Amino acid sequence: MGANGIIKRSTNNGLTWVTTPTSVTGLTHFDFVHAGNIIYGYAVSSNGSVIKLIDTLLILTSNNNHNSEVPKEFSLSQNYPNPFNPSTVIGFKLAVNSFASLKVYDLLGREAATLVNENLKAGTYEFDFDGNKLSSGVYYYKLATGSFVETKKMILIK
Repeated sequence: MGANGIIKRSTNNGLTWVTTPTSVTGLTHFDFVHAGNIIYGYAVSSNGSVIKLIDTLLILTSNNNHNSEVPKEFSLSQNYPNPFNPSTVIGFKLAVNSFASLKVYDLLGREAATLVNENLKAGTYEFDFDGNKLSSGVYYYKLATGSFVETKKMILIK
């Protein structure tokens, strides 16, 4: 949100920004609240008007902390903390630009969440995983690219 009250949004870590149209001017404050996989944004103007924006948690908070230093090989890191309650961080490295899929599965192999399913540049990434809607237990997360597949185990304790 800029000083002129315009709201801009990026879904690719700030490489490009899109203006969100609004008729309210003079926006002065913006807060986020999340419930489950939904994130709510509230913007307040200097005259007291409030705008509510709604989006999915995975788009806004993929916490796609991307390090542009190119790793020498692909890897999937152990999540931390592990065990976790209710959230954990999953990191991985891509040696080349790749289509990457990072998914979470339950013990029966059913997909519980998709954290990444897109083309990514070579680099190091970290994504937040929120297990609030899942029950306690063992889960597996799997990173798949065109040339690399690895799976690791994590434990959710509530």
